[in-house]
Amino acid sequence: MEDRELEVYLGIDGGGTSCRAALGDAAGRIIGRGRSGNSNIVTDPDRALASIVEASRAAVADSGLDADTTFSIPTVLGLAGVNIASHAKAIASRLPFARFSLQTDTSIALRGALGTNDGVVAILGTGSAFLAGRSGQMHQIGGWGFIVGDQGGGARIGPACRIRQRSRSPRRFRKKGATRRFRPVRSAGLRTGRQGR
Repeated sequence: MEDRELEVYLGIDGGGTSCRAALGDAAGRIIGRGRSGNSNIVTDPDRALASIVEASRAAVADSGLDADTTFSIPTVLGLAGVNIASHAKAIASRLPFARFSLQTDTSIALRGALGTNDGVVAILGTGSAFLAGRSGQMHQIGGWGFIVGDQGGGARIGPACRIRQRSRSPRRFRKKGATRRFRPVRSAGLRTGRQGR
């Protein structure tokens, strides 16, 4: 397959946990996919850039095209952290693509889910955001990062679940010469072996 015979576009979804890239043709068919690690440009811009490059090259290679052509392909990047202008400007100056459009990860999620239709999308990943598309306009709640908000995202829910799990675990206590007993057993009116003697 000659590279020049195929009109292709590269799409990148860069989030706090992973970076995914897809290579599509002019008909909208996905012909190659790639995946790499964290690509949040706020928390670790160097790692984000490396992940973007890695996923992009993997998608192009997966399509059967020469990976060396990756950076000449028109590219749309939806990245976590682009909503902060200073970070968007910094990463844009370092991207290796000859032609690219930089978008927020939330805007590409809305467009990917609804196309040009009206509707609502909930994003529950590392962070969280609720989006509504109406008459071509996007309205957003959340999506500012777990330090500021995003209470519905995994970065907040995961630690909260671990804390809750620890607080609800049966507590063990010892008395000299006694077996270990568990409070839930006693509170349910059941007796341990020693209590039953």
